[in-house]
Amino acid sequence: MSDISKGSRRGGLFWVSLGLLVGLTLWRLAGPRLFPPATRGAVCPPATGRTSPRGPRGLPYGTLPGVDLAGLTDRQRFEVLRRAAAEPCTCGCKENIAECRLTDAECKTSLGLARALVRDARQKIHP
Repeated sequence: MSDISKGSRRGGLFWVSLGLLVGLTLWRLAGPRLFPPATRGAVCPPATGRTSPRGPRGLPYGTLPGVDLAGLTDRQRFEVLRRAAAEPCTCGCKENIAECRLTDAECKTSLGLARALVRDARQKIHP
């Protein structure tokens, strides 16, 4: 009787393992849907002659207080703003660089980091 129970346990373990393997393989092939298809490969919209709408603090969208973005191409500006919104500020505020610039205009750390992002964008050559 113990041989039968061992055999059924092995069979159950086999089917559970096979199910997990198939499930993980399908999940890997399909991939997790982190971004909806519309936002994949998003590019900066082209510049228009109109003024940009104002953000929550009355500043135009696409600006960083104290940081000169003039002379950057749309692609460079998009890259600077994307990185500023993604990289953390090192002043201890636990915000990203863009948030720190908006909430604390006197922060020298976020100002230096944002200006370094602009210098880096100016040095990169985009096709």
